Amino acid sequence: KRFKRLCILLYTVLISINLAPLYHPTLPITINKDNQSFTMVQLNLNYNNPNLQQLLPILGDQHFDLLVIQEVSDKQHLNIKKLAQYYPYSFGIEPTEATPSGIALFSRWPITEKQIHDLAYKGGHILEAIIQRPESTSPIQIFALHPSSPRTKVLWQRRNQTLAVVAKKVATSAF
Repeated sequence: KRFKRLCILLYTVLISINLAPLYHPTLPITINKDNQSFTMVQLNLNYNNPNLQQLLPILGDQHFDLLVIQEVSDKQHLNIKKLAQYYPYSFGIEPTEATPSGIALFSRWPITEKQIHDLAYKGGHILEAIIQRPESTSPIQIFALHPSSPRTKVLWQRRNQTLAVVAKKVATSAF
């Protein structure tokens, strides 16, 4: 009986250790280009997040140059637009853009080019942006996507199709 309890405890600890990284927010990624650093962070907001008001000042952390938010609903647009006080440049929140696939980008640096790639199925959008820091000679190209969770065969194929399109775009990119 003791051995059984010890095994259950051991398995529980091992499973917890393996699953714990899934529950931590995405850490900022720092890109070094032209001896300049560029820090971006990605966040899955959740379409029905009840804590959005409290979250906005945290998202305005001055250490982030770019914020990529996923699962932004149309109901959250007014609140999300408040991020403009921290990030003067955005992509995906204008009425003509309408948060494609629930994705929005906020940048402290100018977004010189932007394009929405529509893959013609629900959730099949890729946001492509070129960001130019004033003191840098090389722009930074961003591809933001939120592919379908592969819960069914069709969703699995759509996710793989989205990733294949991004891989091709990255491989043929001029940057």
